[in-house]
Amino acid sequence: MRQMEERAVGPKSLRGLIPWVQVGLAVALSACTVTSQTPLFKPEEAASFLTRWTVDMNSNDSAFESRERLTSLIGEFPRIDDRYATLPYRHGWMLVQDMARPFDIPGGKSAGGMMMNTLARLDHATGQSDAWWAG
Repeated sequence: MRQMEERAVGPKSLRGLIPWVQVGLAVALSACTVTSQTPLFKPEEAASFLTRWTVDMNSNDSAFESRERLTSLIGEFPRIDDRYATLPYRHGWMLVQDMARPFDIPGGKSAGGMMMNTLARLDHATGQSDAWWAG
């Protein structure tokens, strides 16, 4: 039987902080203790907002020229009408997490802790939005 070689893998920024071990094709965290008191995911810290990042392509700087939050809605998967890609557009849509509305899922919770229960339309010209809840 051939002996498998162990080597440290994982993001370079985390090496030394988290003991990553790779054996064959399986990657595992070693010496990781999780109890019922350990918060694995905090949805409020993972809230995502639609944000426009502007990059100066003529600059050699790696920083963004500007960051502008376009809405206060917590959401994911923003879309525009594909016919307007690379052109000026006014309207966009995204899935939104509306905590004021119920969310019915088996077990009462999503696997990731986030729940998208509303579809929002954003008017980029006025900054206004409206939402549709299917319930």
